[in-house]
Amino acid sequence: MDGQIENWPFDRYAVRSIMTALQDDAAGESTPLPTTVQPSKRGIPGWDITVSETPVGDGVNAVDIAVSRSGSTIAFGIVLLTLMVIIPALVLVVAILVLRGRRKVEVTTLGWMGAMLFATIPLRNFLPGSPPIGSWIDYLVVLWVLAALVAGLVIFVVAWIRRGPA
Repeated sequence: MDGQIENWPFDRYAVRSIMTALQDDAAGESTPLPTTVQPSKRGIPGWDITVSETPVGDGVNAVDIAVSRSGSTIAFGIVLLTLMVIIPALVLVVAILVLRGRRKVEVTTLGWMGAMLFATIPLRNFLPGSPPIGSWIDYLVVLWVLAALVAGLVIFVVAWIRRGPA
């Protein structure tokens, strides 16, 4: 199927297949049989599948199959990406408050920030359909989430060195 998986979760795939059914008679002559395509009612979880049939000749049909991610899968991915953006925002807010002296330096907060850093990749891999490495979310979301988390850790460590533990 043609498509670009890098566009996850907005990737779409399509294929055109030519289909015919023939019946051989006793003389060895082939006769086309009428055919119809009936897609499965079950489908594939997380995907929307569209099947259309176009007659192209005597007993020959073109079957077009288009596959795209379902709305619920896209919504789940967007919510998870939003949560991934909120995590470093919280880390940066806490780190900057500590650096400015508005909050005390607590070393346990450093552990929380480190846990958020190491939770990012499992969260990314939890996205439905496991987007491939190097897809747009890696460049536009995951990379910047990791950079912001590391920046928050650096800011917190600087505040810890300047002020010392409480």
